[in-house]
Parts: sequence; C-alpha cells; structure tokens
Amino acid sequence: MTEAEKNEVIEDMCDNYCKYSKCLKSEEEVERICGKCPLNKLNKAIPVWTELTSRLMTDEEKEERGIGTEEIANMINSNLPQDGEEVLITVRGMVKWTTFIEEGYGEVGFDEEYIEDVTAWMPMPEPFKRGKKNGLG
Repeated sequence: MTEAEKNEVIEDMCDNYCKYSKCLKSEEEVERICGKCPLNKLNKAIPVWTELTSRLMTDEEKEERGIGTEEIANMINSNLPQDGEEVLITVRGMVKWTTFIEEGYGEVGFDEEYIEDVTAWMPMPEPFKRGKKNGLG
C-alpha cells in the first residue's frame, strides 16, 4: 500500500464514519478533534512503501558533482531514509532488513545492496508491545 492509497482509505473512513467530519469548520477544530481520533493514530502507526525513482542527471548536475558530461548518471527522485536508519527494502522481489547509509559526495546506499537494485523502502514498524493493539493501545 502506498502513502496515497493509505491516506485515501483513511479519508474515506473519516468522511463516511466520523460523526464530526461534516461539521468541522476550522483547522483548529480539525486538529483538536482529529488529533485524538484512533484513525489518526493508526495512520501514523502503519508504515508504507516509498518507491525509489530516478532520472538522468543534467549536464549541469554532473558538473556540480565532478562527473564527466559524457557519462550516463542517474539522480534519485524519491524521499530517502535518514542516515543510519534501519528500514525494510524490496530487492529483486524480496523484502530485506537493512540500514540506509549516506557516504557523502551525494553517495547513498543500503547496506550490502546496490541502490539501483532497490525498488522501494519502508520505515521499520513499531515493535510489538503486550496489551497494545495495532499501535493504538
């Protein structure tokens, strides 16, 4: 499930099942009522996949990074995890647990995997805690 799909499901549930959704008029009211809603907590508790997309660098971008303009180079177009963050990745159709690494000079990667082989990443879910249901506890 993507972030957009998750948000669409949550919004649909709010529109159809929330007794407040039609009467909230200001952002302050929305924040006050929706901030306490279990759906809002669920929305934050469910990690989603972020697809890694890339594009060809322009000659100007190559020059900024000291890459010859005749070379073919890609630039990642997606949001990336924080340096050192443990994440789940999809590599060649399999899910793996790994660490995101920023090596400087714009070099980034996932521990022991070429970034070109990674199709998507997702934050680690919250660990199970006895007595809590779906992180809503």
